[in-house]
Amino acid sequence: MEEQTTFQVSGDKARELIGEIARRSEQPLTSCYQCRRCAAGCPVGEATGYLTPDRLIRMVLLGDRDMALNNDLVWRCLSCYTCGTRCPNGIHTSRVTETLKQMAHEEHQEPLYPKIFSFH
Repeated sequence: MEEQTTFQVSGDKARELIGEIARRSEQPLTSCYQCRRCAAGCPVGEATGYLTPDRLIRMVLLGDRDMALNNDLVWRCLSCYTCGTRCPNGIHTSRVTETLKQMAHEEHQEPLYPKIFSFH
């Protein structure tokens, strides 16, 4: 049987994270209702262990700052804007990944892929 891990995030911390990322990325994150249209077209979804744009937004909405800042999708996103063109609410997750890269840099976190960071 697979062990499940659960975590609790304070509502204030989640709201703070959502507010910061929404403000900086200018994306309406709370409009995401997990339809997964963004995931269907994401060219790096398979390469990131099936961490797709909808799941990244869900991490943010749950207030999981560490996972949002430290995952493959943030560093492998091609910024192709496929996610935003498919989203019925116009959420461009690529803008969110750019914001998360900037936040990770500001917090002096080591990038998962230094070469990608140098390009960024």
